[in-house]
Amino acid sequence: MAAYTRKDSKGYALRTGECQRKDGRYSYSYTDRFGKRHIIYARTLVSLREKEKALQRDYDDGLDPVKAQRMTLNTVVDRYLSQKHELKETTKANYLYMYNHFVRDTFGMNKVVVPVGSKNEEVVAEIVSVEQHTRLTVPYPVEKVKFILRKYGE
Repeated sequence: MAAYTRKDSKGYALRTGECQRKDGRYSYSYTDRFGKRHIIYARTLVSLREKEKALQRDYDDGLDPVKAQRMTLNTVVDRYLSQKHELKETTKANYLYMYNHFVRDTFGMNKVVVPVGSKNEEVVAEIVSVEQHTRLTVPYPVEKVKFILRKYGE
């Protein structure tokens, strides 16, 4: 007896995590590395698979697209400075002093637009947590760190 393969209404085989909804849209459900479930939607199976590929590339590059959507300027700057190991301590201290006194409580609380993924798609982000890492415990390569494009709403 042949193995059963799930198919959509057009006869295309669906992969693991993919399904076709009653309204004809497609969805892909996955679990991130922290155990939280997420769902991606698309109108066509082709566009859904493109989104799946982009998601996989982002994870392979060490990026977390879900987290990037909630980042603020304060989080981005803190993460950036924590990973700049080649800076002298005095330079890093000056950066932190200037940022803490002139930016953190005003502009730093705003949402920012950051590039996400291999195609650097612009995403509005709000920073919700700050993480400190040593050179050995950085969760992704420092070369993959991106930059802030602009304040959201400008």
